Amino acid sequence: MKPNDVKYCSNPACGMPLRKGRADLKFCDAKCRSANYQQLHKDTIDAEKALTKGNRINEKVLKQLFLRLPKSKQFPNYVDISLETLKGAGYNLQFFGMPKMAKWGNKDVQSYYYYKIILIAHPEQENRYLIASKNENT
Repeated sequence: MKPNDVKYCSNPACGMPLRKGRADLKFCDAKCRSANYQQLHKDTIDAEKALTKGNRINEKVLKQLFLRLPKSKQFPNYVDISLETLKGAGYNLQFFGMPKMAKWGNKDVQSYYYYKIILIAHPEQENRYLIASKNENT
């Protein structure tokens, strides 16, 4: 770059001339760099926020159901619940925790792990689930 050439901030909302310094300088300050990054990745950031919000809501619904409903007679320490009841309580099937296959006796069952609670596909019945707490106090 020639001494009299002026470079401008790469953030389209700014466009201010850059201060002298490094030859590879692209933004006038950290605020412009951050704003430009957020604008470029807005769709991804919004999708991640929606996913996080959906998972938080689902975890809250599962916790409330676990604390409110009676424990299963067949499976102590678990709440046995139907898919319809889950949906009716506000559980959104589009958002689920970290999926994992879990062993239940000699069967593999699908389970979804949240921060403090687990939703497990019922090992013996279709459209039924078991809710378990990772710790007793949940």
